Amino acid sequence: MLERRGFMQADDPNLLVAIARIYDGNHRDLADVAHALSQYDEAFSDCRWQHFQLVLGTIGDSTGTGGTTTYLRQQLLSRFLPELVNFRTKLFR
Repeated sequence: MLERRGFMQADDPNLLVAIARIYDGNHRDLADVAHALSQYDEAFSDCRWQHFQLVLGTIGDSTGTGGTTTYLRQQLLSRFLPELVNFRTKLFR
């Protein structure tokens, strides 16, 4: 989508520049998409947290669980779109 709208090329490694152009210009539709993606990422992160709490309460943090809670704990901080999250953090500071 960003490539079709002329914000970046397919091989452009700097997604943050494209995101900044979206928020700086008159591109409310793309800013709304970016906001919706950010909300989706946050909702999925909340789901990960709830799932982690459920598993922790059910099987605990004991050995013999195949590392389930360790894996889930590591996944708590993962994001689908870390560049978007980082940019929005800088934008609203």
